[in-house]
Amino acid sequence: MIRAKLKCIENDAHETYESVTLVAIYEDGGNENASFAEATPSASLQMTISNPAAFGEFVAGKCYYLDFTPVAEAPTGDQPTANAAATADQSTTAGAASPAPENTQSTPAPDTNTEAPVPESTATPVDQ
Repeated sequence: MIRAKLKCIENDAHETYESVTLVAIYEDGGNENASFAEATPSASLQMTISNPAAFGEFVAGKCYYLDFTPVAEAPTGDQPTANAAATADQSTTAGAASPAPENTQSTPAPDTNTEAPVPESTATPVDQ
């Protein structure tokens, strides 16, 4: 598992969603923040949250841990289609024009529009 420490710098709340922005913390010195800043000097995360149960969980000015745990195997339906992979490849080319791939037929992904419940303490702030 890899852990980063991010600070919420914005929570723009709307009636049906929140737009949250977190960035890597940066601090010199010998404390925990300095250690995280050395390991992850640059990071940003922007999320749009549409689950009302998660509204208000991210507070501007508070720090949060972000844990990355590898997924053993992608569940069915989570595999990118040929078109999605081509789009991802093109977006990393810094504006360079790429010809459209030929024969880009893909099978539509199954409908996965289900709302997962949010565990109660998913966004617990940590001391800065």
